[in-house]
Amino acid sequence: MYIVAKNPHHKILNTIVYAVIEAAYKLPASLIFCFTTSGSAALKISKLRPPCSVIAITSNIKLARVINFLRGVKGYHVAAMADK
Repeated sequence: MYIVAKNPHHKILNTIVYAVIEAAYKLPASLIFCFTTSGSAALKISKLRPPCSVIAITSNIKLARVINFLRGVKGYHVAAMADK
């Protein structure tokens, strides 16, 4: 299954997502961590049905709630960290 992307940013994201899924199958991975601001990475990982659970971490509380509806993905909200 291939996800067609016209935007160069989406092509990069697709490459990363496929590498993550391939690594999850080849390694005995029990968990995938996904740091996201828009949720697109977590959505694409969920669409490819990884063999393990996915933790999506975001600074947007509403996005964290929406991510919880994706198959196999648990969304967590963290406060945005500022440089000190």
